[in-house]
Amino acid sequence: MSSPIKEIALSNFKSFYDESTIALNGKHLLLYGENGSGKSSIYWALYTLLQSATKTNSQIGKYFTPNNNEHLINHHFLKEHSSFAIDREGQITDPQTIGNNAFVEVALQDKTSMVIDSSGLNILRSLDSEILNNFNRYSDFIAHRLLINFYNFRNSKEINLWEVFVRDIFPFLLTNLGSGNETLGQILKEIESTKPFYGFSGSNFSIRTRRSSERQNYEARITLLNQNINDWIAEINRLVNDFYNTHFKENGDIELRIALEYSNELAFGDIVQKHKYNNRDYQIPSKRYIDLNNPIIKLKVWHKDSNNNWIAVHRPQTYFNEAKLTQIALSVRFSLLDDSIRPPFPGQFLALDDLLISLDMSNRDKVLDIILREFAPKYKIYLFTHERSFFNLIKRRIEYQYDKDDWVFSEAYMQNRKVSKSDGTTVDLPTTNIYTSNTFLSQAIFHQNNFPPDYPASANYLRKEIEDILTNYLPKEILKNPDGTTKIKLNDFINASIKFYDTLGLDTILLNKVNEFVPVMLNPLSHKDLSSEVYKVEIDKIIELAKSLKTEIKNHMSNIRKVEAREGKLILSYNVNATTLNEYVIQLEEDLFVYRNNDGTYKLSITPINKECICYEIVSGTKGADIPINLAAVQKTDIKDLYESNCQREGISVQQNLISLLRTKGNNRLLNDIIVDAFTN
Repeated sequence: MSSPIKEIALSNFKSFYDESTIALNGKHLLLYGENGSGKSSIYWALYTLLQSATKTNSQIGKYFTPNNNEHLINHHFLKEHSSFAIDREGQITDPQTIGNNAFVEVALQDKTSMVIDSSGLNILRSLDSEILNNFNRYSDFIAHRLLINFYNFRNSKEINLWEVFVRDIFPFLLTNLGSGNETLGQILKEIESTKPFYGFSGSNFSIRTRRSSERQNYEARITLLNQNINDWIAEINRLVNDFYNTHFKENGDIELRIALEYSNELAFGDIVQKHKYNNRDYQIPSKRYIDLNNPIIKLKVWHKDSNNNWIAVHRPQTYFNEAKLTQIALSVRFSLLDDSIRPPFPGQFLALDDLLISLDMSNRDKVLDIILREFAPKYKIYLFTHERSFFNLIKRRIEYQYDKDDWVFSEAYMQNRKVSKSDGTTVDLPTTNIYTSNTFLSQAIFHQNNFPPDYPASANYLRKEIEDILTNYLPKEILKNPDGTTKIKLNDFINASIKFYDTLGLDTILLNKVNEFVPVMLNPLSHKDLSSEVYKVEIDKIIELAKSLKTEIKNHMSNIRKVEAREGKLILSYNVNATTLNEYVIQLEEDLFVYRNNDGTYKLSITPINKECICYEIVSGTKGADIPINLAAVQKTDIKDLYESNCQREGISVQQNLISLLRTKGNNRLLNDIIVDAFTN
């Protein structure tokens, strides 16, 4: 079995200089990156890895071999590496072992790791030898160029989808309707690269005869490919109309029927020249030109007229508008994601690179719903986009209508990184950096690392980050003023947080350190030199403090619960002797919290109580008269203080578990039961 992807590590691969890790933790991914940011390098890293399931180690290794024209090693890494000999044309002539410094690694949640590098494919910590084959079989990739190429035909031409299938579909279709081990793209490449020519001499060559085993084997591969293409087209035709009618057809739309036809199959032989004359095609066979022909996969569409007759649409690219053509194209492509073709499989994913950018807004909305509602429950969605506004739209849709905790929101930026050279100097080299999206901390880091750095902007975002941590992770009640309004200043947030920590006996070292840097965050322009190294050091410290503070508060809040609201009333009840029970009805001045210790015990917050309270005795089960007491007169300020002073005055021992002596006045519930429920629910 398999499991979802935990993280993707790229080292000197395409736009990534050195090693970078993208943490997914088994979640969906929404990634924004402007053109040139390197976001598509992640898409192609996954694609290259999964396609490795159908390649030999030498075929994989070429992507990490510097002197191979198909290598995918980071250009700047190669350029700056001192161990290369480069000829006058700029070609690397001495690759040595530099390819060992480039790799793609995908780690799964179950600790399996799949790596491709100059040695080929390595699968670590897995007993499943078919794990990569299954990932390749059950996952899919769709890029934006699919739609661009689908209907970009002149009116004078029929729509021929052969090149669309070659570029965007065949690489993802396995033989035998998905159960084979070769993709249709692989077979086609093999056919194109092994034409039965021989005897090259001067400007002449010969062709294998039809009786030769080489020619027969070659023709057999073509027959195999054609059969598989026909099988897959039959599958698409079986599914495409249901998909279109379910997801795109609206009330009032004309009925459509969509089909593909492999009308001119791939063949090797005499190329027939055609010439149009008086709107008629004339053919001139010529044996002087022998090669693979130009296959045709027709897109055929019919519409139903008012008499319920199906009428052929001869030029869909002219008859339909772009929105409708897009719906037809996506219906064809998305039909290949049907469960009958790609059954559910643990960890399978759907990578979409800028797919929705070219869509009009009505189609964007529909397709986004299809992806989030239909595909996301089955696939891990890895959605890449270079349009910021669309990224924000998708993010909001997920946050409002779906579980945002199932998603990772990230942003990719191309930024310079200082790299040390062998001669002791440094050079700034561009690389892709990935940040958690739209957090104040990510913005602070962005401005800090920008060239030139904008430290005032970074400090301002750090102020917002600290405010965000304190206001979103700590109880909102502690940030209220006595009149019920909310505090608005960073200093007040920090002071209230320190006070809250103190009431629970928690260490305030981190909060106090953050407090020291408040002037830097509140007055980011106060530095004389806004690009000084001193300013950079301060920003570095605040960034680390922000990270640590967030972790600390999240850990603490997992052990903190509010158990009674401000102005709530509690009854403190304790035995004076075997027959006498003293009870105090006290009113809270602030919210009461409880902290769960590591050993499972609890401690109450030191919460001030109203100076006016009621006490009475219960003797042998009979309640005595209420006696008003002014606690200010005896200087008792909280429950623990009141209880311990009473024990001292009455000469009785103090019971350590104060919680067991308390219950609520309203519903007479034991506070201990309330606490247990608070941590259980």
